[in-house]
Amino acid sequence: MLLARFRPVAVAVVVFVPSLVAAQAFPRATDGIAMPRARLTIRGGADAPRAQGGFWDAATDQLTLSRTGLGAPSVAAEFGVALGSRVEVTLGAGVSHRTTGSSYRRFVDTQNAEIEQRTALQRVPVVAGMRVNLLAPGWRAGSMSPRRVVPYFAAGGGMLHWRLRQTGDFVDFRDLGVVAGTYTASGWAPTGFGAAGVDVAMGARTVLALDARYTVARGRLGAEFPGTGTLDLASVAVTAGVGWRF
Repeated sequence: MLLARFRPVAVAVVVFVPSLVAAQAFPRATDGIAMPRARLTIRGGADAPRAQGGFWDAATDQLTLSRTGLGAPSVAAEFGVALGSRVEVTLGAGVSHRTTGSSYRRFVDTQNAEIEQRTALQRVPVVAGMRVNLLAPGWRAGSMSPRRVVPYFAAGGGMLHWRLRQTGDFVDFRDLGVVAGTYTASGWAPTGFGAAGVDVAMGARTVLALDARYTVARGRLGAEFPGTGTLDLASVAVTAGVGWRF
């Protein structure tokens, strides 16, 4: 299902990118300064999960978790190699992690105290992709100054490692008793992303990098989370950071 969603994107990349690369040969160096051929960007920001489907429906109905309650700080790094003046192939990785507390909405223990637990979700995507800069990021014609603003679009895919952990006290709905426990599920899942952003030059080789991206992925929950099926891992991340072109 995930691969089917991204089939039109893959076809577009195969058909469109080679012709774009051929048309966008590297411009010659200006005043003896070579055009940038590679880029390293490090970004940080916030990652908000979509949180749809069986597990999230049950968790937000029974517990005081909200669908935005596991929005997490995130860090990502991306390396890009230019195939032409406006097209790059990219390799990136990131991590987001958040632990949040909750309690049952409609149950308390025999002492009339909250029945509390903690939920932790971690996502680590490792992806490759293509990036198309709407303007060439190199030097402006006849100038040693870099282009000031370079907007871009990007898309790609790879694998995402995820880990869900709940620990604390839980209601056993067979007898309404309260039991302590820790429940964990983890694994690798195929993932795809689409992104848009802008690089703003801060110096001859340094840029302020602003990026927004939507990632889709779905993990398979095991026996420790019965009846919940798969885990929606889709999210929207908004990040800012620093990039270096060389």
